Amino acid sequence: RSPRLSESSGTNAKLSEYHAAVALASLDSWPATRLRHLQISEWYRQAIGRLPGISLQPGYGEGWVTGATNVVLDSGSAENIARAMLHDGIETRMWWSQGCHVQPAFADCGRGELPVTENLAARVLGLPHFPEMPKDDVEAVAAALGKARKERTRRAC
Repeated sequence: RSPRLSESSGTNAKLSEYHAAVALASLDSWPATRLRHLQISEWYRQAIGRLPGISLQPGYGEGWVTGATNVVLDSGSAENIARAMLHDGIETRMWWSQGCHVQPAFADCGRGELPVTENLAARVLGLPHFPEMPKDDVEAVAAALGKARKERTRRAC
């Protein structure tokens, strides 16, 4: 997996006219898509709730819905856990990489210390989440996450 690098500054504007038309056409199915995301969120809430040292965002799946599932790990272990899960065939994403301030495009920008950013960047991991995701896949992701965390904790002792 190649690293995500910002080598030049720019905008995050990625929506072409075609993509905008597809988005508008999909609005009719949004209620069903939203319910599907809520179902996946509930499955993740149940599965992650059984894992020590791993939490979801506050209120995840309770009143608001998202197309992403991020977990917060109890230590700066996201990169090692991501690597272990990839070994098991499950792709994840270091949600903020290491923070914008370490990207080449922003290396020369003035800044103060960013301990919260650095702490979260090392602890937040994005898990697979897509509307067609079956419950068995959510359970498999959670099991691999629990296994990876347990192995990392065992090695740290």
